Parts: sequence; C-alpha cells; structure tokens
Amino acid sequence: MLKQGREDFSQLCLDLQREQYSQVRSADLRDLLAETELGQLVRTLACTEAQKRVCKQLVDMIVQGSLIPEFRPMEVYESGSFKKGTALSYDFDVDLVLTLHNFDHREMEQYMKRSRVALFDQFGDNVTFLHKPTRRCLKFEVASSFAFDLLFTGMPDNNEYGNPQEFYTPAGAKDVDQELILAKGQYPVFHPLVLVAKHWKNQHKGEHKLQSYYMELLCYGLMNERNSHHGLTLKAAFGALLVDFTTFTVTVQNPNRFSPQDLKPSPNLIREFLVYAQKTLQECFNAHNHPLGSLSLSSWQADDDAIFDSLRRSDVDNNNADSQASSHFQHEWEGECRYVARGTYSGDRRGQPCVVKWFKTGQVFEGTFWNEDLKAVEKASEIIDAFNLRGIAEMKIRINRPGVWTKTSDGQKVLVEPLIEQFQKFNSNTGYANSSFKLLQALSHFSYDYSGGKYLLCDLQGSFNALYVD
Repeated sequence: MLKQGREDFSQLCLDLQREQYSQVRSADLRDLLAETELGQLVRTLACTEAQKRVCKQLVDMIVQGSLIPEFRPMEVYESGSFKKGTALSYDFDVDLVLTLHNFDHREMEQYMKRSRVALFDQFGDNVTFLHKPTRRCLKFEVASSFAFDLLFTGMPDNNEYGNPQEFYTPAGAKDVDQELILAKGQYPVFHPLVLVAKHWKNQHKGEHKLQSYYMELLCYGLMNERNSHHGLTLKAAFGALLVDFTTFTVTVQNPNRFSPQDLKPSPNLIREFLVYAQKTLQECFNAHNHPLGSLSLSSWQADDDAIFDSLRRSDVDNNNADSQASSHFQHEWEGECRYVARGTYSGDRRGQPCVVKWFKTGQVFEGTFWNEDLKAVEKASEIIDAFNLRGIAEMKIRINRPGVWTKTSDGQKVLVEPLIEQFQKFNSNTGYANSSFKLLQALSHFSYDYSGGKYLLCDLQGSFNALYVD
C-alpha cells in the first residue's frame, strides 16, 4: 500500500510540473490593473484547475495515509487561502487543521513529533520539514512543490485541560473562511483585489514581508468601509489600499473569535511598505505630485504595540477649526431649501468670516437633520482626495467643510462653514459647465468614473483663487 501511494504521488508531481507559473510571478501590475474583465484577472493570478486537482488528491493521501491512522481526529479541516480560492498560483500553501479528542496544549510537541514520523513513513525522502515549528503549527513541504501548515486544536466547548484561548485559533478559522468566501460574492471586486494585493506585496524586494492573511483582512476591511463597493473599480480599490499604507491606516480587525485582537505590522515593516506604496502610486496612478510625498515619520513610536499616535488628516478640506461664531441671522443669500447669512468667527479663527445656514421650513433642534449634508461632504472629500492623488494638476482642490453648531439663544441647530470670497459657479446639475475651469469639469468626470457611475460631483461652486469648492 505504501509503495503504491508513493508511485501515485510521483505521478501527481509530474502532472503539476507541467504547469508554468513563472510568467504569472512576473506579471506587470499595470497590465493587471488595466484588465477590465475581473474573471479573466482571477484566472490569471489564482490557482489553476490542475493545481486544485493535484492538491486535493495529495491532501486526501496525507489525511487518509498519515493523519487519520495516527490521531483518529474528530475532524480534519482544510483551511486558509487555498480553501477560500484567494491563493496565488505561484505562491501558496495548504492549511490543515486537526481537531483532536482530548486536546491538551501541553502535548503539542508530541503531536508534532508523531506527525513527522507518520508523514515520513508515508512519503520518505519526499517530505521536508521546514524551519523550527511554532507553538501550534508544523510546516512541511512535499517534493519541494507543495507546502503545508499542520495545526492542532480541540473543541472549545470541551476544554477539560484548561487550554489557553490562543490554542483554539485554528478552530475559529472555519468561520473566518466562510465569512471571506461570502465576501467574494457580496463584493464583486474583493476577490480580484485580494489577488492583486498579494501579487503586489510579493513583488516587493525589501527585507520585510506581509502575511497573506493580513492582506486579505486589509482588503476585506476596505470593502466594508466603502459604501460604493458595488460600483468600485479594481483600480480605484487598489489605489485606496495603497493610500491606506501611505497614511498609516494599517490596523485591521481579526474576525477570528479566538484571536480577537487587532492585527498591525511592525513599525519597520510599515516604514518599508509606505515607501513601496508611494512608489506604486507614482508608477500606476501617475501620482507624482500627490501630497503624501512629504509625509513625516515623526509620529511613529518605538514600541511595536503602538504603530502611530495619530492618523494623517487629509489636506483636502478647508476645515471649520473653531467652536465659536456670531451672526445677525439676516440672510444675504438663499438656496432652494435654506437661508444663508454672514457671520464672524470669535474663537481660534477670531475675526475671519463664516456663513451660517438654516432651513427655510423652520427651526430644527436635532443635528441629525443635517446628516445628508454631512454624508455628501464626506463622500465628496473622499473623491476629491483621490483626484488630488492622481497628480493631474499642481493645484490641489479643497472642499469647504461645514459643521453642525448650536445657536445659543434658542438651541437651534445650524450649519456653519468658512466664507469663500470671490464666489463663482463652475458647473450645475442641469448641464451647465464653465469651460474656463477645465480642472473642475475634470473633477466631475473623475467622480463618475471613480465611483463606477454611482456618484457625480456637480453643481460645483467656490473660489478658483484658492480652489475651494462648495
């Protein structure tokens, strides 16, 4: 039986060696981002059907020939990126999780020793054990072609040996795998984004490496944060991912219930990938003049547990950095639904002009009445920031950011924002476009493309001298 198993294995290796992956390994990132058919991109980067077939047969051989006879486990679960379909064809391993009866973390060394003996009995010199095993994982390779991580755990609700929670992390992998598999269907761009992001991190030639699982969670977090995920293009999503690195937005939540702490790379690693991300933005997005080029690393702390003490604020807004102002509430302008009056800041921006807006229909005393305005500003800020990052023009567009303030005399909620001098209209929402301001027309066009047709920034007005838009 053993001889027959080794002969079968040799044939599997020959089958896989016929597959050529060097071309995929060196695939140009710009070509991948230019691919508009997401299914084709997945087929280019993901594991091939031949790889899946061979690995499935090999897993069956390992489970039936080594693990079940040796351990009689409750379950052997195939986990990780290969299971989820998010593995690259040229760089992947297969995770196998053994759920043992009467699991005792103090016996971990014995579990690994027994596994090594069983695997060697089955595969002989064709199996190689890599590195020193971790506390919960045995790494091995078969015929220098297939890499495996073998993990041991038990049933969390039957912890008779007082095992620390961390030893049940492999048991939580099944729920995480299912969550990310569902995300592939929920967010059309998620699967190709993960593959491109992993390919990007693999092309990095520096000293430090990012883990594939971390990249998957980073992409998943990006999808969850974006309201426009169904209209999001792959290139826009990948660009947003790069910006996350350049702005130190690198902490992700681990959905594994047995390892709930956030994941964040070390400061040295992020320093290295910050530079790499900036370079990629320049090469793939023509962002030669984006404002991130002058970022300082002074906010980094030496302690690995605290990567940064504050996130970079986008420079896209003319912020409402004050807390006091006065106004006579005699409106000088009006829109369809609101009156607008002139005011003056009396706090940190003392003496500077502002405007105050309130509803024509009557007083409101809840800030939630302005929620739609604030949501629109946040979405516009995101789009303008992305536009500025492209380096299309040396002049950067900024948005006039309002805030909901309270009128001291009666508690009425009003909108306050800095006054823009030399105010003029650049385009409208009915088709008018001032041809003298091509940069603003380009912004409107960009907003539609960036959001996949879901949003259009229009009715732009403001001052071209400082290029604020409202």
